[in-house]
Amino acid sequence: SRNGQRGGYGWLWGGCSDNVGFSEAISKQFVDALETGQDARAAMNLHNNEAGRKAVKGTMQRTCKCHGVSGSCTTQTCWLQLPEFREVGNYLKEKYHRALKVDLLRGAGNSAANRGAITETFSSISRKELVHLEDSPDYCLENR
Repeated sequence: SRNGQRGGYGWLWGGCSDNVGFSEAISKQFVDALETGQDARAAMNLHNNEAGRKAVKGTMQRTCKCHGVSGSCTTQTCWLQLPEFREVGNYLKEKYHRALKVDLLRGAGNSAANRGAITETFSSISRKELVHLEDSPDYCLENR
């Protein structure tokens, strides 16, 4: 399978993969806890935090080692491991360049109606995509 838990004949799951589930839980506990508001910006930050976690999980790599007499590879032991940090960064950089702009009413805040609209908007966007509320400034252009 794609995540490497099943293979063909002579393939053995090593079971010693990097524990991404634990790091995901810790990240939710600490990073997401900083977002206490219920406005559009908090929703954007929580969405992008989740996209970052999905990026790490999605770039995990299956690594295998052969076992057998004289390197015959009669059995393989495989595990999932984190990629190089730069690979996750490059993946997120591509996502950043294709980030979706979310248009909400300016000042959409904590009223029940606004929270419902914010939740509905963000739930319709893939959790793997990055989002933004405003265009980034172009520092090469003079302010007017």
